[in-house]
Amino acid sequence: MTHFFERRDPWGNGYAMWVVLALVFVAPLAWWSLKQTRLENDVENWLPAADPQLKVLRWAREQFPVEERIFLTWDDSSLGDARLSRLVEKLEGFTDAEGVKRSGLMHVSDVVEPREILRAMQEHSIEPREAVRRLEGTVLGAGPLRLQLTDAAKTRLRKVKAELAAAAKSKFGIELRFHDAQPNLAALVAVPLPEGEESRGHGAPAVLRPDGELSDETSLDHDLSVSFRGMRSGSPLTREVSAWLEQSTLGADDGTTGAEKLISRSFFVPGAPAAVAVSLSEVGLAEKREAILAIRAAAEAVGIPRDQLRLGGSAIAGTELNAEVKQAGWDKAQPLHLFHKRSVILTSALIGALMAFCMVRNLRLSALILFVAWFTPFLAVALVPVTGGSMNMVLVVMPSLLMLLTLSGAIHVANYWKHAALHNPATAVVETCKVSAAPCGLASLTTAIGLASLCTSPLAPVRDFGLYAAIGTLLSLGMVLYVLPALLQLWPARPPAREEVDNTVWRTFGRAMTHRPSLQAAVFLLVCGVASFGLTRFRTETKVIRYFPETSRVVQDYHFIEENLAGIVPVEVIVRFDEQAQGEQNFLQRMEVVRAIEEAFRQYSEVSGAISLADFQPVSAPPESDSFLAGKQYIKRANTIEERIREGQIPASRSFYTVAARPHDLDQPGDQGLNHPKDELWRISAQTAVMSETEYSRILNDLNQLTRNILRLHPGTEHVITGAVPLFLRTQVAVLESLVSSFGLAAVLILAVFVIRLRSLPAAIVAMIPNVVPITVVFGAISWFGHRVDIGTMITASIALGIAVDGTLHYLTWFQSGLKIGHSRNQAIADALMHCGPPMWQTSLVVAGGLLVLAPAELLLISRFGWLLSAMIFVALLADIMLLPNLLASPLGKLFEPRLAASKEPKPGIAEPATSATPSAVPAPHLSFEAPVRSSIRPEA
Repeated sequence: MTHFFERRDPWGNGYAMWVVLALVFVAPLAWWSLKQTRLENDVENWLPAADPQLKVLRWAREQFPVEERIFLTWDDSSLGDARLSRLVEKLEGFTDAEGVKRSGLMHVSDVVEPREILRAMQEHSIEPREAVRRLEGTVLGAGPLRLQLTDAAKTRLRKVKAELAAAAKSKFGIELRFHDAQPNLAALVAVPLPEGEESRGHGAPAVLRPDGELSDETSLDHDLSVSFRGMRSGSPLTREVSAWLEQSTLGADDGTTGAEKLISRSFFVPGAPAAVAVSLSEVGLAEKREAILAIRAAAEAVGIPRDQLRLGGSAIAGTELNAEVKQAGWDKAQPLHLFHKRSVILTSALIGALMAFCMVRNLRLSALILFVAWFTPFLAVALVPVTGGSMNMVLVVMPSLLMLLTLSGAIHVANYWKHAALHNPATAVVETCKVSAAPCGLASLTTAIGLASLCTSPLAPVRDFGLYAAIGTLLSLGMVLYVLPALLQLWPARPPAREEVDNTVWRTFGRAMTHRPSLQAAVFLLVCGVASFGLTRFRTETKVIRYFPETSRVVQDYHFIEENLAGIVPVEVIVRFDEQAQGEQNFLQRMEVVRAIEEAFRQYSEVSGAISLADFQPVSAPPESDSFLAGKQYIKRANTIEERIREGQIPASRSFYTVAARPHDLDQPGDQGLNHPKDELWRISAQTAVMSETEYSRILNDLNQLTRNILRLHPGTEHVITGAVPLFLRTQVAVLESLVSSFGLAAVLILAVFVIRLRSLPAAIVAMIPNVVPITVVFGAISWFGHRVDIGTMITASIALGIAVDGTLHYLTWFQSGLKIGHSRNQAIADALMHCGPPMWQTSLVVAGGLLVLAPAELLLISRFGWLLSAMIFVALLADIMLLPNLLASPLGKLFEPRLAASKEPKPGIAEPATSATPSAVPAPHLSFEAPVRSSIRPEA
């Protein structure tokens, strides 16, 4: 049958010309599609709509319409900062006498500032200092721990600081940071009074003991302040450190007559810093980056320095993530002479291209290889917008991966062509296509299987990556088997000299692998087993902020906010009272149940603060006496407050309280697992730290148990926990599920390919060992060192498995071909390595080297993907050139022998001398062309 590249059209033109014309036609369409590309990195959209945790979150947002907010503060912000009012007006604008909104930003719908909340609390009879305590850890920070020193400590202040810092580092493992006393602290933290009572001045500042409770002492006198990472008023660590500080003494060696205390008093003063919560409008949600730039500009306009402004929230992390993804492709802020910083993605492509040229050593052939290597990701990425998809932080590494995979396949085909051209340049293209189709097709198939297995993930970015990368791998196969040969036919390269393909070092290395193979394999597997044991420490990570380096501005802002103000990530607890519970307890009693849960949260170490409707009402205890009148007044008050809230007379209550109008199901239709009609729903919002090392599963379990301990005393009550923390936790679980399911599916499918290829299940299982080892070794090693696996690194397992199989298939093809022409097993092992060694290490070097260039990327997700996959490919190369020959030379190698050659089997481990049937010494990776008098091994098609 006439080959594709031997055929002619009716006008006498070869089909190669039509292949090239097809590329010319497709190129402008692909370019148009690329210009429509959009970025989408919203963590909430990672999970499928049917996911239970996401369903609960959307139900909660339906019941409590809370807009997406950006938290804004600055280094020296406080309740008494005059810029606070100017900033609110700049952001929100004002309403004129006709009710028309003037000025303000179109990206902002609402601004909530702490003084407004404090006034609302005081209007409902909350004592000013108590109001501040309730807001501490949400929009008000407690500031550093204020220290009042003894006279003895004041005289040796420098030495006291040094000794306390050293002792704290030794005892608690923390680094104390000391600050000078704040001279005008009272003016900064003075509590504003409700409108109409300004004539009274300001309320007395709130002073908190280290345990987070209000102190009777109102003096703000202090000599020094101290802070450390993770410090929060009321947390166990803070209480322990403050108690230790107050017990610290000066010894006799300091020149005193005896031990004297250093600290006479320690306390917190909430009110500095203060935060503003900015709600985004529909315009702001659609244009988050522009909204953030406008907010920054407004802050500068009121006198807040740019370097002191701190922003936090999901919109900030998502927008910064989009920016980092774009900068990985092209960062205009970096100079062109620092090209590795201008574009880490293009640098990876250029390094891969340079190494490919060094491998091929032919300028024209290298140019053709680079063209197909770069055109493949160009087409693949163009498929994303044209099919309605969007780029994300995982898909951004797809161009580099496809470029390097295409380079790998093109180098294999280039080696085919070199040996074919050495024999007959006129038929080299056709001969190359005939022989390369089977091994390259199998290699691409296994890689595509590994990538397509990612489509089983519940995470949308992983599914998208698996789908588009698998399609891209098949495009790569077409480019390698059709476009590259077409270009070679139209623009043939110079045939190589014989010395360019002559190498016998690999045969010598192959023979060394057959010496005591069982021992070598045992040692190799022992080392791999030790590394793989690290999987017992395997942990996942899905916090978006963890994808940024510690030196980035967004991470520094998050640290400042969480150390000085509040946790950034909310946990929402929805408490439900059914009709029975509403009948047994009046409104105020139900409110006190909610308050008890909230206060329990405030005492929990991982919660900086909490807020609910109960914070806007004073504590309401039932009358102690049995007086009928007192009881009647109490019930009347409860009914009045309930009526006012349900009728919407207290606007702020809508965010924390509602009565369900209709049922909502959770697991199955009709189960009403979320609520029944007329159920009363109370929302408690607790702030937790995203930068904390504490496992989210532990936080949720603890909060769940705290809530249960209180609600179990009140029949007819239930609760659910939702918000960003449960969503992150569910995503972490999904990452692990994706890793296991996708890798397992890829392994099973590739094992099936091996079974078909080798016609033996035991042989297929042995052949899989060198391909599984790289994944377990590298993931085990990073787990040993405490690295977590994120959404970007988990996809490397299936990718590496697909790539690793490439070398194994090529090697086994040559090994079995040697056995079938009568060579001994050890001789076939050495000859197969001679043929496959050069392209295996060349392609591994090109792919791993190109990926390693991604390691310096600012976005850690890209960086980890690069160096992790590079490490897997390196281990896969070692497994293919060392472990696989060891296994084949051991007794397990009998599984791979053709039945008709069984009688000629020599003793394993003993190398046989070369005979006249020894194949050519010319190192032909896939073809061997020699003089007719010498035998030539041709792998099976």
